[in-house]
Amino acid sequence: MEGLDIAQLESLQSKGQAELLDIVDKLRNRGVSRYISLPQLIVCGDQSSGKSSVLEAISGVPFPVNDGLCTRFATEVILRRAPEQTASVKSSLTHGEIPALISEAKVVISLTGNSTFSRDVLQLEISGPKLPHLTLVDLPGLIHHPNKEQTEDDVKIPKELVKSYIRKPRSIVLAIVTASNDTSNQIVLEFAKAADPDGSRTMGIITKPDALLKGSPNESTFFSLASNQETYFKLGWHVLRNADYNQKKDPNSNRDEVEREFFSAAPWKHLPQKNVSVSALRVRLSDILLQQISAELPELVGEIEHQLDDCKATLSRLGPARDSSSSRRTYLTSLAEHFQSFVRTGTAGDYQDPFFKIEDDTFGRRLRAKLRDLEREFAEDMHSLGHTYEIVGEVEWNPFPSDGKPQKKTRQVLIEEMKVLLSQSRGCELPGTYIPLLIGEPFMEQSKKWKPMAMQFVFQAWRSVRRFLDDVLDHVADGSARQLRFRFIPLDLLQSNPNLSEQNPVLGLVYFTL
Repeated sequence: MEGLDIAQLESLQSKGQAELLDIVDKLRNRGVSRYISLPQLIVCGDQSSGKSSVLEAISGVPFPVNDGLCTRFATEVILRRAPEQTASVKSSLTHGEIPALISEAKVVISLTGNSTFSRDVLQLEISGPKLPHLTLVDLPGLIHHPNKEQTEDDVKIPKELVKSYIRKPRSIVLAIVTASNDTSNQIVLEFAKAADPDGSRTMGIITKPDALLKGSPNESTFFSLASNQETYFKLGWHVLRNADYNQKKDPNSNRDEVEREFFSAAPWKHLPQKNVSVSALRVRLSDILLQQISAELPELVGEIEHQLDDCKATLSRLGPARDSSSSRRTYLTSLAEHFQSFVRTGTAGDYQDPFFKIEDDTFGRRLRAKLRDLEREFAEDMHSLGHTYEIVGEVEWNPFPSDGKPQKKTRQVLIEEMKVLLSQSRGCELPGTYIPLLIGEPFMEQSKKWKPMAMQFVFQAWRSVRRFLDDVLDHVADGSARQLRFRFIPLDLLQSNPNLSEQNPVLGLVYFTL
């Protein structure tokens, strides 16, 4: 095939589909595909499964094909409608030069020999007056295990590429299975099922059915697969007879005629005609693409609007240009004013701004309410758990409670303990009296839980204040400013001095809220 077969491509085009594809093409031209999945055809399969031949038959674009390892990187073929026929990567060339271009790309990407794959992508744009707006992707063949010619990376890279492309929810996966190998030895079906569990956007394509022996069990197995009875896909299966190397070189060979004759014999003649031959596949793909784009376009619009809203919000937070010292000073001053305003309203309990709206885990933005809530919990804990001993009546004393509650001590035990303490603390006091400072010792014992409980409360308050200030800064500043998060305020002091924030959170809170 020396050039582009326009008749093949025209079967992929209809007026309604062209209008929808025009919309998708405009989105892709504007770089939307970097952020949102757009419809495209993904051709994937095990190595030497006939992927490139299938892609060539569908698109009419000549790809270099041989009997050995060929596709070593992803090739995105972007078909676009234009007044003149051109093909380009960075400069224009004719359609007949495409095979040489792809071979040259292997050298540019440093792929010579038969042992290296690349994560780089060759993006080939082909324009012509009768071309549809369509994106086709040819991926490297999947390899199961390394050998003396193929390294671990040669196995890993194709798998990563295939997974990254077929997981995109709007891509149509063409899973290529060759009849020259048992299906259990071809992992493309496993990958397709993992990326598309219900098979809603996957079509299985069987290649090289002429490699099967007539009447053999293998032929029956692949016929059952083609009938969608083994591995089920909602888009079904299709069978193609690939032209071999000699047929491609023979100018008198008619690929479609040879294929038509092959499928006129049993058992393939018992399959629906729409499920065999490349001409029928073009029609099926045309319908599938139209349905896919029609179904996905409303959701696409919603996603784009959501992305636009996010971009507008980001631009708003970026503010005006800051290309001079004065403009940067003005920006920082404005940022500081907004930051101070939110801090004031948050500490004052004025929650009118939408920033303070409670959604999911945003209650902490209402700082005053959050701190008062912590204070209430602290007071309740101090009342119920703050004392070491609980004086009770005649109840068995358990000196080692396991629930963290105060230890129970009977009044009689307490009296006996105080008698011993009084006896051990005698000084210059008159008979019948005691040293007033004696009360301090049992009081210290009774209140020894106060300090850790108070420290815990202050630490929780400090953490709430810190999160509040983080949220405020995230709200008023853009990403680059947030990366400087509190560089010149005490947060860095707390982070660099754990003793200040952990061992003495009271002092840390004071510094933090200055």
